[in-house]
Amino acid sequence: MSAAAIQRLRQALDRRAETGAPVLSFWWRDDDLEIPSLALAEMLTATEDSGIAPGLAAVSGAVKSEAISALDGTQARVMPHGWRHVNHEPAGAKKSEYGPRRAVEERLAEIDGACNRIAALAGTRALLVFTPPWNNIATDLLPHLHRSKAAGVSAYRMPGREPQSASRPRLDTHVDLIDWRGTRQGLSAERLVDLLVPWVKLASGTENPLDSAVGVLSHHLVTRPNDWSAWAPVWRVIASHSASRWVCPETALCMVDGDRIQ
Repeated sequence: MSAAAIQRLRQALDRRAETGAPVLSFWWRDDDLEIPSLALAEMLTATEDSGIAPGLAAVSGAVKSEAISALDGTQARVMPHGWRHVNHEPAGAKKSEYGPRRAVEERLAEIDGACNRIAALAGTRALLVFTPPWNNIATDLLPHLHRSKAAGVSAYRMPGREPQSASRPRLDTHVDLIDWRGTRQGLSAERLVDLLVPWVKLASGTENPLDSAVGVLSHHLVTRPNDWSAWAPVWRVIASHSASRWVCPETALCMVDGDRIQ
């Protein structure tokens, strides 16, 4: 990647440090774990090399025990990623496994089933932050999440858009490493820095500051080996700069503001 891109990231972090703001935390989520694979191994190596403990969102009704075993020797955690990653919405609507077409009680029961299976399979690696497929969960369900076994909910937050309130803490992601609307491949390192810098600035500003960890979202199954190599300098800057750090998903969850609907 270009030295200029890395310099832009360092400068944004430098400016944050100059304000005297607390160290900016980053956390990592990777989606669609089902089976062990070379792609999974590459993601685990890439994150471990930068001291990152990733949260792996596993398709709860489909993930194999062998996939959990493949995490041995790593700091990875496992989160419930829907039940079967199937779409229940009509043609033309945004895909969702937890959209409004099914009854709230049916969806809550399915979330409980997902949490139960991940807890049973992953044991101490389990972190029951519910991660809806396609980052899409209907607003009518969010006020009822406290009635489920989910400890939190993780979706995707667009810049400049406040997330919907939920009755469990929101541990959202902010930077997606895949260009889903374009190439459907990994971002260039330069584009990655373009997306990271506004969150660094938001976290250090006085207007609408970000008071939670910045979430990085990956999808190991569609990431090429050269993407991991291209991104590595970015992760090393975050790990080494005095104004930033990587935290595990549990720590990131504890940092969430957690305004809840009672």
